[in-house]
Amino acid sequence: NGPGVPLDREIVVNGKKFTVRDLLEQAKWDVYDGMEATWTLMGTSVYLKPMDRWMAKDGTEWSIERILANEVKENLNESACGGTHRMYGVGSAVINYMNEGGELKGAWQSAYDKVHDTIRRAREFQQPDGGFSTMFFERSANSPDIALRINTTGHTIPMGEPGSSWYYEVPSLGAEISDGSGGSRTANENDARMYPYRRLMISSESCIMY
Repeated sequence: NGPGVPLDREIVVNGKKFTVRDLLEQAKWDVYDGMEATWTLMGTSVYLKPMDRWMAKDGTEWSIERILANEVKENLNESACGGTHRMYGVGSAVINYMNEGGELKGAWQSAYDKVHDTIRRAREFQQPDGGFSTMFFERSANSPDIALRINTTGHTIPMGEPGSSWYYEVPSLGAEISDGSGGSRTANENDARMYPYRRLMISSESCIMY
């Protein structure tokens, strides 16, 4: 169906105006072997044709297929958010490729197989109540901690009203978060708890305040 956001859509960063096209070109320029290219794969597979090629700043030729081949080799159990975002990127690329009439071979076939294997694992490890495993695609697992169970969905959960002094975000387990000193670290179980120390949830009709 094509991208929902046009390439000429304006974005502003620190007062400077750019476009989505600028963001895409920067992502293409910055790609290199060994990086987590999930987000680059998501963007290029939507805005480029499957067979498009380009030169990155490392001086080598890149394509969606090359990024895909690298992503498929990665261990999902060691990936951020249990590999959920990585598989979204892989799945999106395969769907767009097939919609263009692409033949499943090479990296495309490997990606297609991995998508279906991951779906199989998700179903195999799904819990009796319909929830997904708290160990994602690695093995079946459950927890009495509802915050942990919700956070294994792989999404950051906003708490409070954005822009207010009492707004904060709860990261998903395994997500990259600030370490408080300018760097980053991986969110652990304590970081991912929705209500640390069993705090009381206070809400209004329009938002969760605390």
